[in-house]
Formats: sequence, C-alpha cells, structure tokens
Amino acid sequence: MEIIKNRRSWKDGPYTFREMICQEYSNCKFSAGAVKGHPVDTVYLMAEKDGKITTQLLLRPDEMAAIAWVAIGVVWSYTEKSAWTPLRRLKRFLIKFQIRLFPRKTLYKR
Repeated sequence: MEIIKNRRSWKDGPYTFREMICQEYSNCKFSAGAVKGHPVDTVYLMAEKDGKITTQLLLRPDEMAAIAWVAIGVVWSYTEKSAWTPLRRLKRFLIKFQIRLFPRKTLYKR
C-alpha cells in the first residue's frame, strides 16, 4: 500500500477527485481518495486494470468503513483456520493426556 505524496487529481463533471492511497500490482491498481463538489461528504474506491477504470464507487465515509470492515472480516475468516491449527493441535494433545493448563482452585477448604 502506498501513501501518495504527489497526489493525482482530476475533474469529472462537477466533481474533483484526489487520490490519497493506492495499491498497485503488475496489471491493476486499487485506489481511494476524496471527492469534492458532491453535496454530501464523499470518498471514492476505484479499480483499474491495464490502465482502464473498471470500477468506481462513490461512497459516504461510513459506507467505506463498512466495506473495510466486511473485507477485514472475510480475510480474517479465510486465514483463521490456518492460523489456529497449531492451537487446535495443542488442545487435542492436552486433552488426550489429560493435562490442565489452569487447574481449578476451590474457594473453600474441604
């Protein structure tokens, strides 16, 4: 991900777009930024492939945050299974050999 120092900006009708962040790959680019001239606070999310804009979404900041939240959730869920596998193995081992990591303590004396 690259924070842009020399921000790209352009006009499209009454709107002025200013790129604030981007992620480039060999033949595509994802970028986001601010939109001026829109009646409500607006940001954009854009995908380009081979130098051509394939998708451009104009969103309110809360909508952009919702997309980010959903994207983080799906990435976490996708990687969670592989990330938790060593802990699941440890849990099975401890159960098999009846090892308690946190022994129960009684609050009263018998």
